Amino acid sequence: MKKPTYLEWLKKLPKNDSLYLSSNCPACGSTVLSYQYFGFEGKVIGWKIVWCDSCCSGVRISRTKIPDGANSIIGDKEQQLFINNHVHLKLIF
Repeated sequence: MKKPTYLEWLKKLPKNDSLYLSSNCPACGSTVLSYQYFGFEGKVIGWKIVWCDSCCSGVRISRTKIPDGANSIIGDKEQQLFINNHVHLKLIF
């Protein structure tokens, strides 16, 4: 399995969140990408984690605009709980 760079991940990710389920993983080629937004109360800028459910490779994208209506984890405790439940992910920052 090839380990893509941060830039390779960004180049291959879709511009629209609705296309993640049909997009291929840059590392293994599977079509099982997931994502999660993280943010701060009252702010429209946060970050997003995108990962492959098959090979667990992924990327953390900083300074991301959180779209209106997007599922976003706001609180510190909730964010830490998500991270703790996803320690198996191999993220590129």
